[in-house]
Amino acid sequence: MQRIFLIALAAALIAVAAPTNVSQAVAEEGPDQVYFDVTGHYLEDEFLDFWREYGGIQTFGYPLTPAFGQDGMTVQYFERHVLEYHPDNPDEYQVLLRRLGADARDDRNLAHRWPFDAHEEENPDRFFPATQQNLSHRFADYWEDNGGTRIFGYPISSQFRHHGTRVQFTERAIFEHHPDNDPEWEILFERLGAQAAERDGVDTSPQEHDGATPHYDEDLWQEPEPEPEPATSSSGSSGSTDSEATSNSPALPAELRIDRIGVRSSFEHLGRNSIGAMADPVGWDNVSWFNEGPRPGERGNAAVAGHLDRPGGAPAAFWNLRQLRPGDRVTVITEAGEELVFEITEMEQFHINNPPTSKIFGSSDSRDMNLITCAGNWDTSIGMYDQRLVAYTTLVSD
Repeated sequence: MQRIFLIALAAALIAVAAPTNVSQAVAEEGPDQVYFDVTGHYLEDEFLDFWREYGGIQTFGYPLTPAFGQDGMTVQYFERHVLEYHPDNPDEYQVLLRRLGADARDDRNLAHRWPFDAHEEENPDRFFPATQQNLSHRFADYWEDNGGTRIFGYPISSQFRHHGTRVQFTERAIFEHHPDNDPEWEILFERLGAQAAERDGVDTSPQEHDGATPHYDEDLWQEPEPEPEPATSSSGSSGSTDSEATSNSPALPAELRIDRIGVRSSFEHLGRNSIGAMADPVGWDNVSWFNEGPRPGERGNAAVAGHLDRPGGAPAAFWNLRQLRPGDRVTVITEAGEELVFEITEMEQFHINNPPTSKIFGSSDSRDMNLITCAGNWDTSIGMYDQRLVAYTTLVSD
């Protein structure tokens, strides 16, 4: 039923080899630690790179705490976000953001208010079937230019007025439109990080400057000198490089097809839910790709979940997954129209208290995709099925 994969999923357990995306912020030459006079805190290393790459002060605000250990991970609170560091994740997913927008919706008991209801498609370029919401045109450009779902997650409300300001909730932020500001500052965000710091009781006291670390200024970073182009051979041919291989990574998954059992399901791109487990698909006939791991077709283990049934027992997307056998084929259609064909190598059923976590999410030298759904018996004491079924697949053509 509704809970697909409530196996506690610490993202730090995910150690998959995936292509590295080197951001412009990382490529620039500059300090790896800076100090902010405004709040009296340092920002450094991976958090600094991430902060600069995805919008800096406008998106995240100033740091409110140093980086510190919390619940087994390194975190840092900012005015508008909380960053988490997961060093064992693929490079592009080592820094993650908490779902503060969804938390705010739930804490304020807004989930059943009209802006959070499912909505009809208004514009196909700004409609998200996963949450049945349209991203407002007011926020679309900023959302797209500063990381999209990677940073903000899906929209979870329509736009609406709140105390005279137009706002829109996404999974990780609340967008605000301030038309009287200078154009570059029209889009701002509610200070959810500051609210989380107060709620969590973290110490936001300023730190003294050490006298050596540079004070933050964007002029501290400069573009490196371009390297000379390599000489080409007389024949004009050249071998492929790692960077070329990275650029050839598959596009994001759009549709899953399993002809043997009649599956035609749209992909939702989801991460972890509020308790750290792999999030369920929103739609009963959809499947969800765990977007904190590799994409289907990338090196490593891509994880895809689908519902077994609906409330009341009617079949859902993966109702017939148990009928699959090794050798059956599974096709992923990407957003770029690529067809990636996978072959099932193994079927495995296990109790929820004994999951093969590393086998499903761990590192792999091949390009694997693992399909997950419920199995076993419904346990009324915990409100979910007591077992899970996984179809392990590997890429055979792209």
